Amino acid sequence: MPLPIRIEELFKGFTVESDRLDYKEGFDPEAERVFNYPYQAVEEILANAVYHRGYDLRDPIEVNVFPDRMEFVSKPGPMPPVNNNDLKKARVPIREYRNRMLGDFLKELDMTEAKGTGFPEIRRALKENGSPGPRFETNKDRTYFLAILKPHKLFAGLKIKETKSGMGSELSQVGTKSAPSQSG
Repeated sequence: MPLPIRIEELFKGFTVESDRLDYKEGFDPEAERVFNYPYQAVEEILANAVYHRGYDLRDPIEVNVFPDRMEFVSKPGPMPPVNNNDLKKARVPIREYRNRMLGDFLKELDMTEAKGTGFPEIRRALKENGSPGPRFETNKDRTYFLAILKPHKLFAGLKIKETKSGMGSELSQVGTKSAPSQSG
């Protein structure tokens, strides 16, 4: 299957699994909509995982979803001289690209910019959603890259149950920001 279709199918699958919560604070008539994980941040992490992956390795890109986080693992890790300390900076200094032709292709599809804007874009999307900041890490030998996203705080402690179709989920607790209420 061609790469663009596989990436688009992956993103479509994610939107089914993403949850949103509309809430009102106090007497404000406008509801605010937040997502457990903003689509833009996940899309950026996945597109960059495809872009920077080592295709000489057989390890797939992993997306692991836990009740309290999402983890994205890509191998190998960042190109030297980027290290774990660099991954904590707002903008990561990228000097070497592993898959320049693939990056140009993803740029033509408007999936990446090839300008080192991935980290700032992920942080911006999370901030706009009111989500905690991301965590990025690698090891000393740069054998892996790990991105961790935490859900929006309004989703903390909410139990997610599968819908009858098995596609997606629904929240078992809803309410206002200041006073959550139980629902059936």
